Amino acid sequence: MFSSFAFIALVVLATAVLFLLILAGARFYSPSKILCPHCRNKSLECVNWILANPPPNYSFFRCGECRAEYVQVQFEQQMIPRAGSEWEHDRGWDI
Repeated sequence: MFSSFAFIALVVLATAVLFLLILAGARFYSPSKILCPHCRNKSLECVNWILANPPPNYSFFRCGECRAEYVQVQFEQQMIPRAGSEWEHDRGWDI
């Protein structure tokens, strides 16, 4: 039989291993970053996603490196720079 100390040590070790597995899994399943059109770093993150009625929906992106901001409209591949676009003064940027 296990002593109570050995049982507690086993529970603590199992918990630590489970925690590390969860952290590793979260790293691989976290949202992937997109290539920034301005600085070419893979640090463009979605700041906000707007569900428009009527469609199309659109997403706001901001680069973590150069701080450039872009809009992507649903079903379109290109990133539109925020400056000078119709979304320049949208409140969705303030998150």
